[in-house]
Amino acid sequence: MNVQEMHFAVKAGLNKLDSSYRNLQIPEIDWFLNQAQQVFVKACMPQSASLFLGREFELSQRTIDSISTLVTPTTIKITNNIVPLPKNYYFHVSSYVEASKGSCSRTIRCYQVQHDDLHKESSNTASSFEWDECNISFENTGILCYVTDFTVSNMNLVYIREPKLIHNAAQYNGGTYNYFGTTLTGTANCELPMITHDDIVRIAVFLASRAIEQPTSNQKYEETKL
Repeated sequence: MNVQEMHFAVKAGLNKLDSSYRNLQIPEIDWFLNQAQQVFVKACMPQSASLFLGREFELSQRTIDSISTLVTPTTIKITNNIVPLPKNYYFHVSSYVEASKGSCSRTIRCYQVQHDDLHKESSNTASSFEWDECNISFENTGILCYVTDFTVSNMNLVYIREPKLIHNAAQYNGGTYNYFGTTLTGTANCELPMITHDDIVRIAVFLASRAIEQPTSNQKYEETKL
């Protein structure tokens, strides 16, 4: 579906519940579509990174296909063992660091550790150039690489990025509007694969109906059940 078709589908879904919904403005429908897109993407993430139990990225071909357009590989320079995260970063998929020790260089796998793990106290669990293991954790400054006896220069990171905005500004008054500080013009279709569009529309209809009809507490509870 293009964005105009998604707008039509949202209106049709809401009008089945109550004809008064037909008065929703284009920016409002855009908002619900973008909220629904975020809900859908988060539902595909690992259980540890999501409120949605029982879902995990790459658990099935369906989830792989659903957010394949958001899987982003990149190489980032490491400074003082810190890897700054991209601005559009959403979730970590995998990472490797380009490491060197003496005259030897290689690319080694990164393993995420918890802050309360005793991974630095034992040679069996610490980062090891010889065993191709680099421990990492996520900090407010980015990804911290725990290395002592070898150096790391770049990280080859694969991550799920933030999806781009869906909007139908071209059909709004004057063909433009301000979306939380961003001036939108023209149109932008959902970049997720076609197989996700019906689900995103259904979630948008649900969020819109609950936002108008139910208290916030009930809405949050129902959102989690999605």
